[in-house]
Amino acid sequence: MDEDFRGIPSAFVITADFDVLRDEGFLYSERLRSAGIPVKYKNYKSFHGFVTMATEGGPARTDEGDEAFADIVQYIKDTVSE
Repeated sequence: MDEDFRGIPSAFVITADFDVLRDEGFLYSERLRSAGIPVKYKNYKSFHGFVTMATEGGPARTDEGDEAFADIVQYIKDTVSE
């Protein structure tokens, strides 16, 4: 993995408890934070793909997916207003 984080924008890293990539997502957020990149990290009690499956009428809509979607929208609003 590249160690040069210059120019990387702030990030919102989302992970899910039941996802084989959960630990990697957490470690990535920590690496960004260590490099001085503003990071919001949140883990949800859900499964891989829960956000994209949570769209209206999606096959696996969950409360966690709705929460994550709302968190993403709020993060974008907060970031754009900075």
